[in-house]
Amino acid sequence: MRKMLILIFIVVIAIGGVYFLYNSNDIKTVNKNFSVESFEQIKVDNSIDNIRLVTGDRYSVSYTGQEKLEPSVKVKNGILTIDSPERSITINGSIFNVKKLKQELIIEMPKQELKYLSIDTSNGNISADHLEVQKGKIDTSNGSINIKNLVMKNEFEIDTSNGTVKVGKTNAAGYDLSTSNGHITVEGKNKSDEFEKNTSAENVLSIDTSNGNIYVN
Repeated sequence: MRKMLILIFIVVIAIGGVYFLYNSNDIKTVNKNFSVESFEQIKVDNSIDNIRLVTGDRYSVSYTGQEKLEPSVKVKNGILTIDSPERSITINGSIFNVKKLKQELIIEMPKQELKYLSIDTSNGNISADHLEVQKGKIDTSNGSINIKNLVMKNEFEIDTSNGTVKVGKTNAAGYDLSTSNGHITVEGKNKSDEFEKNTSAENVLSIDTSNGNIYVN
Protein backbone atom coordinates (compact mmCIF):
# COMPACT_ATOMS: atom_id res chain seq x y z
CA MET A 1 0.00 0.00 0.00
CA ARG A 2 2.80 2.37 0.93
CA LYS A 3 4.63 1.67 -2.34
CA MET A 4 1.44 2.36 -4.28
CA LEU A 5 0.98 5.73 -2.55
CA ILE A 6 4.59 6.66 -3.28
CA LEU A 7 4.14 5.70 -6.93
CA ILE A 8 0.97 7.78 -7.22
CA PHE A 9 2.77 10.74 -5.62
CA ILE A 10 5.66 10.48 -8.09
CA VAL A 11 3.29 10.31 -11.07
CA VAL A 12 1.36 13.38 -9.86
CA ILE A 13 4.59 15.34 -9.35
CA ALA A 14 5.85 14.33 -12.80
CA ILE A 15 2.65 15.41 -14.54
CA GLY A 16 2.62 18.67 -12.59
CA GLY A 17 6.22 19.35 -13.59
CA VAL A 18 5.51 18.82 -17.27
CA TYR A 19 2.39 20.99 -17.02
CA PHE A 20 4.36 23.80 -15.35
CA LEU A 21 7.22 23.69 -17.82
CA TYR A 22 4.88 23.65 -20.78
CA ASN A 23 2.97 26.62 -19.46
CA SER A 24 5.94 28.69 -18.39
CA ASN A 25 8.08 28.34 -21.50
CA ASP A 26 7.73 30.62 -24.50
CA ILE A 27 4.58 32.43 -23.37
CA LYS A 28 4.55 35.45 -25.67
CA THR A 29 1.78 38.01 -25.71
CA VAL A 30 0.77 40.09 -28.71
CA ASN A 31 -1.39 43.11 -29.48
CA LYS A 32 -2.60 42.70 -33.03
CA ASN A 33 -5.01 44.66 -35.20
CA PHE A 34 -6.73 42.96 -38.13
CA SER A 35 -7.82 45.15 -41.02
CA VAL A 36 -11.06 43.68 -42.33
CA GLU A 37 -13.61 44.45 -45.02
CA SER A 38 -17.13 45.57 -44.18
CA PHE A 39 -19.43 42.84 -42.88
CA GLU A 40 -23.12 42.35 -42.08
CA GLN A 41 -22.91 39.10 -40.14
CA ILE A 42 -20.68 38.00 -37.25
CA LYS A 43 -19.84 34.43 -36.25
CA VAL A 44 -17.44 33.95 -33.33
CA ASP A 45 -16.47 30.52 -32.01
CA ASN A 46 -13.58 30.45 -29.56
CA SER A 47 -12.40 30.31 -25.96
CA ILE A 48 -11.11 33.87 -25.62
CA ASP A 49 -11.74 35.26 -22.16
CA ASN A 50 -13.36 38.60 -23.03
CA ILE A 51 -15.19 39.73 -26.17
CA ARG A 52 -16.20 43.35 -26.72
CA LEU A 53 -18.39 44.76 -29.48
CA VAL A 54 -17.80 48.50 -29.86
CA THR A 55 -19.16 51.21 -32.14
CA GLY A 56 -16.63 53.13 -34.23
CA ASP A 57 -16.02 54.69 -37.63
CA ARG A 58 -14.43 51.64 -39.23
CA TYR A 59 -14.49 47.85 -39.42
CA SER A 60 -11.68 46.23 -37.44
CA VAL A 61 -10.77 43.40 -35.09
CA SER A 62 -8.08 43.60 -32.42
CA TYR A 63 -6.66 40.84 -30.26
CA THR A 64 -4.61 40.93 -27.07
CA GLY A 65 -3.31 37.69 -25.61
CA GLN A 66 -1.00 34.76 -26.14
CA GLU A 67 0.64 34.58 -29.53
CA LYS A 68 -0.04 30.84 -29.78
CA LEU A 69 -3.76 31.47 -29.29
CA GLU A 70 -4.11 34.18 -31.91
CA PRO A 71 -7.49 33.69 -33.62
CA SER A 72 -8.21 33.21 -37.28
CA VAL A 73 -10.03 36.29 -38.61
CA LYS A 74 -11.59 36.51 -42.05
CA VAL A 75 -14.44 38.14 -43.95
CA LYS A 76 -16.13 36.26 -46.77
CA ASN A 77 -19.43 37.07 -48.44
CA GLY A 78 -20.10 39.73 -45.83
CA ILE A 79 -19.61 37.33 -42.91
CA LEU A 80 -16.95 38.03 -40.27
CA THR A 81 -15.72 34.68 -38.93
CA ILE A 82 -13.45 34.44 -35.90
CA ASP A 83 -12.08 31.12 -34.64
CA SER A 84 -9.38 30.58 -32.03
CA PRO A 85 -7.22 27.47 -31.65
CA GLU A 86 -7.33 25.21 -28.61
CA ARG A 87 -4.00 24.72 -26.88
CA SER A 88 -3.37 21.24 -25.48
CA ILE A 89 -0.56 18.81 -24.71
CA THR A 90 -0.48 15.05 -24.91
CA ILE A 91 1.10 12.82 -22.29
CA ASN A 92 0.91 9.05 -22.82
CA GLY A 93 -2.13 9.50 -25.03
CA SER A 94 -4.02 11.78 -22.64
CA ILE A 95 -4.87 15.36 -23.53
CA PHE A 96 -4.54 18.13 -20.96
CA ASN A 97 -6.01 21.50 -21.85
CA VAL A 98 -3.79 24.32 -20.69
CA LYS A 99 -5.19 27.24 -18.74
CA LYS A 100 -4.97 30.40 -20.78
CA LEU A 101 -3.84 33.86 -19.74
CA LYS A 102 -6.35 36.69 -19.82
CA GLN A 103 -7.15 37.65 -23.39
CA GLU A 104 -9.42 40.09 -25.15
CA LEU A 105 -11.03 40.32 -28.55
CA ILE A 106 -12.50 43.65 -29.70
CA ILE A 107 -14.78 43.91 -32.72
CA GLU A 108 -15.29 47.47 -33.98
CA MET A 109 -17.94 48.47 -36.51
CA PRO A 110 -20.04 51.50 -37.48
CA LYS A 111 -23.51 51.80 -35.96
CA GLN A 112 -25.57 49.69 -38.34
CA GLU A 113 -27.95 46.75 -38.41
CA LEU A 114 -26.41 43.29 -38.59
CA LYS A 115 -28.29 40.52 -40.35
CA TYR A 116 -27.09 37.92 -37.87
CA LEU A 117 -24.87 37.61 -34.81
CA SER A 118 -23.58 34.36 -33.32
CA ILE A 119 -21.10 34.21 -30.42
CA ASP A 120 -20.15 30.89 -28.85
CA THR A 121 -17.45 30.90 -26.19
CA SER A 122 -16.66 28.46 -23.41
CA ASN A 123 -15.18 30.93 -20.96
CA GLY A 124 -15.40 34.69 -21.05
CA ASN A 125 -17.32 37.89 -20.56
CA ILE A 126 -19.18 39.47 -23.48
CA SER A 127 -20.10 43.15 -23.72
CA ALA A 128 -21.58 45.52 -26.30
CA ASP A 129 -22.26 49.26 -26.21
CA HIS A 130 -24.81 49.28 -29.05
CA LEU A 131 -26.06 46.19 -30.84
CA GLU A 132 -28.56 46.39 -33.70
CA VAL A 133 -29.37 43.03 -35.26
CA GLN A 134 -32.12 41.23 -37.14
CA LYS A 135 -31.50 37.98 -35.28
CA GLY A 136 -28.84 36.78 -32.88
CA LYS A 137 -27.60 34.27 -30.33
CA ILE A 138 -24.96 34.51 -27.60
CA ASP A 139 -23.87 31.36 -25.77
CA THR A 140 -21.19 31.14 -23.09
CA SER A 141 -20.55 28.40 -20.55
CA ASN A 142 -18.94 30.63 -17.96
CA GLY A 143 -19.12 34.41 -18.13
CA SER A 144 -21.25 37.51 -17.75
CA ILE A 145 -23.02 39.29 -20.61
CA ASN A 146 -23.63 43.04 -20.67
CA ILE A 147 -25.42 44.80 -23.55
CA LYS A 148 -26.10 48.49 -22.98
CA ASN A 149 -28.44 48.98 -25.95
CA LEU A 150 -30.06 46.13 -27.91
CA VAL A 151 -32.19 46.78 -31.01
CA MET A 152 -33.64 43.62 -32.55
CA LYS A 153 -36.07 42.78 -35.36
CA ASN A 154 -36.53 39.10 -34.58
CA GLU A 155 -35.68 36.76 -31.72
CA PHE A 156 -32.47 37.28 -29.77
CA GLU A 157 -31.24 34.47 -27.52
CA ILE A 158 -28.76 34.68 -24.62
CA ASP A 159 -27.64 31.54 -22.81
CA THR A 160 -25.03 31.20 -20.08
CA SER A 161 -24.44 28.38 -17.61
CA ASN A 162 -22.77 30.58 -15.02
CA GLY A 163 -22.97 34.36 -15.15
CA THR A 164 -25.07 37.49 -14.81
CA VAL A 165 -26.88 38.91 -17.84
CA LYS A 166 -27.61 42.65 -18.16
CA VAL A 167 -29.50 44.33 -21.01
CA GLY A 168 -29.65 48.06 -20.39
CA LYS A 169 -32.09 49.19 -23.07
CA THR A 170 -34.01 47.18 -25.66
CA ASN A 171 -36.92 47.43 -28.07
CA ALA A 172 -37.99 43.82 -27.39
CA ALA A 173 -41.77 43.39 -27.53
CA GLY A 174 -41.68 40.12 -25.62
CA TYR A 175 -39.61 38.36 -22.97
CA ASP A 176 -38.80 34.77 -22.06
CA LEU A 177 -36.47 34.93 -19.06
CA SER A 178 -35.33 32.10 -16.80
CA THR A 179 -32.71 31.49 -14.10
CA SER A 180 -32.20 28.33 -12.05
CA ASN A 181 -30.24 30.05 -9.29
CA GLY A 182 -30.65 33.82 -9.17
CA HIS A 183 -33.23 36.57 -9.52
CA ILE A 184 -34.81 38.46 -12.40
CA THR A 185 -35.33 42.23 -12.53
CA VAL A 186 -37.33 43.82 -15.37
CA GLU A 187 -37.65 47.61 -15.55
CA GLY A 188 -36.65 47.87 -11.91
CA LYS A 189 -39.23 45.35 -10.69
CA ASN A 190 -38.28 42.03 -9.14
CA LYS A 191 -39.72 38.92 -10.77
CA SER A 192 -39.60 35.24 -9.88
CA ASP A 193 -37.04 32.85 -11.37
CA GLU A 194 -39.11 32.80 -14.57
CA PHE A 195 -40.74 35.66 -16.45
CA GLU A 196 -42.73 35.57 -19.70
CA LYS A 197 -44.42 38.39 -21.56
CA ASN A 198 -45.77 38.53 -25.13
CA THR A 199 -43.82 35.41 -26.13
CA SER A 200 -45.70 35.26 -29.45
CA ALA A 201 -44.25 38.63 -30.50
CA GLU A 202 -41.87 38.80 -33.44
CA ASN A 203 -38.93 40.21 -31.50
CA VAL A 204 -38.72 38.22 -28.26
CA LEU A 205 -35.70 38.50 -25.99
CA SER A 206 -34.90 35.06 -24.54
CA ILE A 207 -32.41 34.80 -21.66
CA ASP A 208 -31.52 31.62 -19.80
CA THR A 209 -28.88 31.28 -17.10
CA SER A 210 -28.34 28.32 -14.80
CA ASN A 211 -26.51 30.31 -12.14
CA GLY A 212 -26.80 34.10 -12.21
CA ASN A 213 -29.05 37.14 -12.16
CA ILE A 214 -30.92 38.70 -15.08
CA TYR A 215 -31.43 42.47 -15.41
CA VAL A 216 -33.48 44.03 -18.24
CA ASN A 217 -34.40 47.74 -18.26
